Amino acid sequence: MIKQRECINPGTKLKDNEPHMTNRILIVEEVSDRFVFCRNTLPSFPKVRIDKNRIFTDGKPRRSGFSVVEEKMKRKIINKKDIVENITLVVGIFGTILVCVYLFAVQFSKFGWWMP
Repeated sequence: MIKQRECINPGTKLKDNEPHMTNRILIVEEVSDRFVFCRNTLPSFPKVRIDKNRIFTDGKPRRSGFSVVEEKMKRKIINKKDIVENITLVVGIFGTILVCVYLFAVQFSKFGWWMP
């Protein structure tokens, strides 16, 4: 476990596993031999000193201590460009379907097979 705890550097995000402190994220500012000094993401809270033995890096769910927030756990930030491309694609497909339905209706109305 000591080698895993060596990956804790300034800037690492820690999640508090305490059930009473839901969604509390701390950012590591300073690392010493035994302790880690963190600040809360909310600016009005004081700095926190955490014993390295209470920090877990294996990703197992726990009810106490702190876990390292990994990159895969972070939310994916969606670009505005991606949203516009997806909307354009949906509108294009929907428009194509409407044109096909219209042409189908016009074609069959010429032969009298279309019911009004």
